[in-house]
Amino acid sequence: MTTDLLDFPTIDAPPPVAAQVPAPVAPPAAATTVAVVIPSIKETVLAQFKATEADLLALAEKYRDVAYDVRTTKGMAEAIAARADLRDNGRLALTKAEERVKSDVNDLKKVMGDEVKRLVGIVKPVHDAIDAQIKAEVQRKADEKAEKARIEAERIAGHQERLGKIGNYLTHCQQYGMTAARIQVGIDKLAAATFGPDWQEFAVPAADLQCKTLEAMRALHATAVEREAEALRLEAQREEQARVAEAQAETQRQLDAAAEVLRAQQAETARQAAEVAAAQAALAAPTPAVREFHPAAVDAAIGNPPFDQTAQPGVQTPAAQGEVAGNLAQPQPGAPFTPGDAAAASVAGDEVAPNTDDSPAPSVTPTVHQLLAEACDLLDSWVSTPPTKKRAVECFAQVSRLRTLGNVPRYTNTPT
Repeated sequence: MTTDLLDFPTIDAPPPVAAQVPAPVAPPAAATTVAVVIPSIKETVLAQFKATEADLLALAEKYRDVAYDVRTTKGMAEAIAARADLRDNGRLALTKAEERVKSDVNDLKKVMGDEVKRLVGIVKPVHDAIDAQIKAEVQRKADEKAEKARIEAERIAGHQERLGKIGNYLTHCQQYGMTAARIQVGIDKLAAATFGPDWQEFAVPAADLQCKTLEAMRALHATAVEREAEALRLEAQREEQARVAEAQAETQRQLDAAAEVLRAQQAETARQAAEVAAAQAALAAPTPAVREFHPAAVDAAIGNPPFDQTAQPGVQTPAAQGEVAGNLAQPQPGAPFTPGDAAAASVAGDEVAPNTDDSPAPSVTPTVHQLLAEACDLLDSWVSTPPTKKRAVECFAQVSRLRTLGNVPRYTNTPT
């Protein structure tokens, strides 16, 4: 299982909606009306005051337009009596009746409240039972309406979420690093989605959004293909440039190494030329007298029996040189050669009598190459095989001859 398919969400079909069955409703009960005629307090109170109206009119007519002679005692008394009659039986009678009615009304509030409460208690239980049924039905309808609204909201939200998944395909393809292959996987997956009756009124919007999203994804896919092709081309170009740079660097290293070798060769050639020039200058200088080498003296110095040496004074014959060359390659048996023997042999070689003859020395002008070759052979023989006393005498004789031919001073630090 690949993870490419996990990049894009799965668009599921919405769940089916269950049909709602309405609850049974009981028929309404017939209403019963009770006719009660009760006079109002206002009418009752006003009726009491209305009953005194005729007496008040008669009292007012009795004293209307009467002029009393108040200057006389009799007239003053009559006037005072008339005023008292109008006051007590008119104005004061009404105000006292008003105060009495107000007191009765205040008492009536409590009496009336208790009586009303008693009367209300007769119908209240029945009223409350019916009211509970009504409120329960109203609440049921409200709950049912709220449930329908919740279900509808969830249905719409589910469709909106699925529509959002379609749009998320494009959003996912717009992320950084999305490849053309992964975009193609999303295109194939979205194109395979269908929108049946379960989508209800959202089927057409879903199909429209699918077409628009696929169109935008295909454009992104084309752009990604071009971008990846360009990236591959640039990568190939970078690798080729790196390869060419590495090849150029390797060529430059080889050229630098060849130049270094050439400089070393030129320096070596110059050094060898200087050595050859110095050797030629040394050979061109007057040759000192060659001292004769007496093997018998060396043998006597180190205690060996006499050695038969057939050579010209100071120069070895070709036969003797051949014998020396053979001795360089073959190990000689005998007692080991000690440092004391080396000192004695060196002294014996140095004590060879010089040539007192005024005649020029034999013509021995070997090349530098020949002298170096003979010295190297002598050194190889000395290192590879410990010399015997006899062989040491021969080697020191050869060393003395090489010093003489090369005009090399004697090494004074003789090992002891």
